[in-house]
Amino acid sequence: MRIGIQTWGSEGDIRPFVALASGLVEAGHDVTLVATDIAVRDYERYQDTLGMKVRMVATPVLELDEMERLGEEMIGKWTVFEQGRLIFQSMFEPVVPQLLEAAQSLCAQSDLVIGHHILHPLQAAAEASGTPWISITLATDVIPTRQSSPPGLPSLHPAWNRFWWRFGMKLVDSAILGGVNELRSGMGLDPRREMKDVWHSELLDLVALSPTLCPRPPDWDDRHKMCGFLQLRDDGGADPVPERVEAFLKAGEAPVFIGFGSLSPPHDAGRRAARTLLESAVRLSGHRAIIQGIVPADEAPDDEQVLHVDRVPHVSVYPRCRVVVHHGGAGTTQTALTAGVPSVIVPHVFDQFTWGRVIQRLGAGPKAAPRRTLRPEVLAARIREAAGTPSMRVRAAELGAALQAEDGRAEAVRLVEEVIAQHV
Repeated sequence: MRIGIQTWGSEGDIRPFVALASGLVEAGHDVTLVATDIAVRDYERYQDTLGMKVRMVATPVLELDEMERLGEEMIGKWTVFEQGRLIFQSMFEPVVPQLLEAAQSLCAQSDLVIGHHILHPLQAAAEASGTPWISITLATDVIPTRQSSPPGLPSLHPAWNRFWWRFGMKLVDSAILGGVNELRSGMGLDPRREMKDVWHSELLDLVALSPTLCPRPPDWDDRHKMCGFLQLRDDGGADPVPERVEAFLKAGEAPVFIGFGSLSPPHDAGRRAARTLLESAVRLSGHRAIIQGIVPADEAPDDEQVLHVDRVPHVSVYPRCRVVVHHGGAGTTQTALTAGVPSVIVPHVFDQFTWGRVIQRLGAGPKAAPRRTLRPEVLAARIREAAGTPSMRVRAAELGAALQAEDGRAEAVRLVEEVIAQHV
């Protein structure tokens, strides 16, 4: 079966699709992955190691300095709606023509297409060409449920949550749906009434999150199937741990790992302030630490307590750390828990606040410390709490064992092949 896969976003939006593509290749399918990275990462290497065809489109969406500036602006927004609108307008809408062209090409050469739920151009291209389409959703809080409220709104009684979802989706529709229907009209397609009918496939919406961490709400309709975290068991030739990192890991007690994804400080003054804050927190905590991505590694003098790095393979390094301090992205959170290590979440934007609450609810880390108001003494206290609370370490290890026993990739392949058997 010829299967086309398309995704857009940061590393956390692309790696799950790489994992699914590899599973489908192993199941005997001919897979083409089209990816649009908001930054610049090398995914084409997976053509040789995993046997899929990989094509990068409109990459990078933003140059590094512009992405970092936008990250600072997002952190300054006080509502999830404002953050989401800024992401959509700045990182998605400018590349819609390229995304649509790639989607149309992918549909023309595929018997089935699978895409990130946000990719309405792929949904439209699939509808226009009659190609069966499956969506993948990477967060639970974009699917309405009475069990909880939308992100950024208080979760109350189910009746109130239902009202909040209607209110929240009206805001989303008012901001996005007009542009979506303009694209559809240009393709001769009927308009859609709500974004939720654009984002999630009627055939199958794979929710790529672990049910151990996020139980499936009972009021979701049947198209939403929680398959589990999509990850590569064998990273297909992951980068080795750098020698200086290996030496630091072996030189003393397990360190704290600190890394905040793509949203680094956008200017030298911001980087210096972030470095001062994090190093102060580490020294106050009394632990050793590896700090990723705040300042270039060759510009930061290291000592026995702090090591600055540009980039390391998380799947190899996290299990050797005492605590992981991170932004709370879905992929990073699940990778840290799979390693069996407690998390201290410093949420920046959007669903990261939800993951902060999930970690606290599960007992695998302390209360989140939002980046907007972060202070060294607060972060130091959170690190000491995560590292020094036996119950958190035990709970993280238990969740890690449960996640390692799951095989989201295999379950996703099974569900995709069910659709193939029934509809293709």
